[in-house]
Amino acid sequence: MPDKASIRPFRDDDLTAVLEAWYEASRLAHPFLSEEFLDSERVEISDRWLPLAETMVYEVDGEVVGFISMLGNDVGGIFVHPRFQRGGVGTVLVGWAASSRPYLEV
Repeated sequence: MPDKASIRPFRDDDLTAVLEAWYEASRLAHPFLSEEFLDSERVEISDRWLPLAETMVYEVDGEVVGFISMLGNDVGGIFVHPRFQRGGVGTVLVGWAASSRPYLEV
């Protein structure tokens, strides 16, 4: 974990950074998805899922680089911006989820 890294609850002003992390990670993992589909999913995440979920963000030097959204014990989504993948961000986010729930479902 970098020196100035932290995990904290999602705030409304994190929305742009959260959607950017989601979009870039989704494009990398699923290059077959169309821009039209990604655009519609962006609206669903913003308008439907984030308001329902408990979301924690991971910050590095004040920049949100990843997040995990929980719906009860279900991991609704976990995304890390590709620039920060393979650096332990996902591990920290899953660790937070595991320590805050009696069990996790994916």
